[in-house]
Amino acid sequence: MEGGMGFKTKQGWRIMHEESSLFHKIFKARYFPTTSFIDSRLGVNHSYVWRGIWETKNSLLKGCRWRVGNGLSINIWIDYWLPKQKLLSTVVDIPPEAGLQKDVEKVRSVFLATATEVLSIRLPMDSIPDILIWEHEISSIFSVKSAYDFFKTIEHNGDEAEMCKNILPTFQNLKNRRVIEEATRHCCQAKDENLPHALIYCPGVVDCWLQVFPSIIQATVRMQIIQLATAIIKRRRTGELEKFFLLAWGLWYRRNQSIYEGNILSTQQVMEHAFTLYQEHKATIEATKIKLKYKCQWQPPPEGVLKLNIDGALFSDQCKAGVGAVLRDKEGKIIFVASKSEPTIADPLEIELLAILRGLQLCVSLGIIALKVEYDSLLAVQELEKEGNSTTLWGGLIKEIMTMLQRYPNWSIHHKGREANGVAHALARFAWTLDDICIWWNSIPDCISQAIWVDSNL
Repeated sequence: MEGGMGFKTKQGWRIMHEESSLFHKIFKARYFPTTSFIDSRLGVNHSYVWRGIWETKNSLLKGCRWRVGNGLSINIWIDYWLPKQKLLSTVVDIPPEAGLQKDVEKVRSVFLATATEVLSIRLPMDSIPDILIWEHEISSIFSVKSAYDFFKTIEHNGDEAEMCKNILPTFQNLKNRRVIEEATRHCCQAKDENLPHALIYCPGVVDCWLQVFPSIIQATVRMQIIQLATAIIKRRRTGELEKFFLLAWGLWYRRNQSIYEGNILSTQQVMEHAFTLYQEHKATIEATKIKLKYKCQWQPPPEGVLKLNIDGALFSDQCKAGVGAVLRDKEGKIIFVASKSEPTIADPLEIELLAILRGLQLCVSLGIIALKVEYDSLLAVQELEKEGNSTTLWGGLIKEIMTMLQRYPNWSIHHKGREANGVAHALARFAWTLDDICIWWNSIPDCISQAIWVDSNL
């Protein structure tokens, strides 16, 4: 990536989104008075500053995507707006005049292979403007760091060398950087000590690897570190990848002790230490799970408050999603449970937010004074806690949720672990069997009887 490109791209982002700023007004008046920055041209008699910003425009747009609102600003054939596929009339042509709801038959006839992706986009209830968002940040706001990573990915097009940086100071790397003149490893007389040799194929350590990964490590066939790690991942055996990197770290430490301290450690010592670290790590993880399970119990709400637990689930193989909701009082008594199927949704966070909206919609007719909402998506909680209008891909959905919450005199939203949300989770999973919605009033369906029993006995 060229020097300063991140800074210049940042200024292009500012021009696109900060229309009330003096910075935007100056450039607009001079270079694109009758159009937008997106459609602007370089022009004649331009300044060096404008040229630098304008030249990064196409790179900036490659990392952006439209968040569909009213559809007036989006050209479906040349703009980036689909969740899974980028296409090279406007989106407003898709919904019928009656409102912002998709004409399913029209969508399927026009888009054919991409109809599923189009139908997965949830249109907002209110007519909000389309917004161009940065696709490589959860916040949807441009950052130089994410832009750097994105532009490097485009530049190298998935080059494996970018996946696993060869940055450890092996003798070969030190020679390449002109730190040393000779790259021979004296203990084994390796002419050029590269990373695979230092960690895996050195005669002093290769037997150690053959004991642990005999079917992957072969002394006669040399592989790069990233290739070995990929082969281990494909085996899908618990703990093998952790052992691989712990052992590699231990052997690198052994090498440095031998070269710089004159302290020679046996490979058996290194193996035992690596596996001890793995067992300690595993025990810590298990202890954390037990601790979380103990703390994450469903608790009844206080006097005068009703508790709503909700959850969402994706069924990618069936091109559908589901939401579950359960409302209970201070004694844990069921007021209603609901399970509802939804059209295909591409993003897990979107179905979590949609589950909140559906739960609130079900409760709004009950005249609830105080409502406590609990669910197990921390990201969803964080999105709802942010101040101001959301610029994220789910901004329209968040706005609907906040509008719905204002219909409750007293409300609060909390994040809880999965163990405290078991009933709603079971209801969301049950939705894959439904075509629309099922609601049970003051009763417990079989699909959640076990989860209800667990909550009542904690």
